[in-house]
Amino acid sequence: MNKTLLVLLFSLILVPGCAKQESHVSARQKDCISGDCRNGQGTKVYVNGEKYNGQFKDGIIDGQGRYTNASGDIYVGDWKDNKKDGTGTLVYANGDMYVGQWKDNKRNGQGTEALAGGSEYAGQWKDDQKDGQGTTTYPDGNKYVGQFKNNKRDGDGALISTGGHRLVGKWKDGKLVM
Repeated sequence: MNKTLLVLLFSLILVPGCAKQESHVSARQKDCISGDCRNGQGTKVYVNGEKYNGQFKDGIIDGQGRYTNASGDIYVGDWKDNKKDGTGTLVYANGDMYVGQWKDNKRNGQGTEALAGGSEYAGQWKDDQKDGQGTTTYPDGNKYVGQFKNNKRDGDGALISTGGHRLVGKWKDGKLVM
């Protein structure tokens, strides 16, 4: 019986996909370096160099906190069950930034994305895509105000130049159709 138990334990450890992981974050867990990383405020450093400082519930990230990944991207905001969920700010190592609402690790709800190249989008998001009413301001000052779907202009909208010229109509898949 003990031999069977050992074989079962080894198969769960050695065979990929047999043991369920709580999440992508807990699977990389290395060490709680300060505080209470079980139920409270703490700091945890992961094997790959990522670091989290914030609230924990039952050993997982849950509440307010700051997470720095191995690439240098930094997220500060709300977490639920090891996922970005609520309001938060993600600053990418390349200078891009998103400030707004999150659901299940994806941009969802109202948010603003500012790209290092100078473009900015403020509006609705759905499953990490621009979706709904929004405004994109381009580096040259031109802007689009209107509907988006799947990250593209889609629906009623207007492209407005810095000189005041307007291209108003219905858009589909990023193109003006009427």
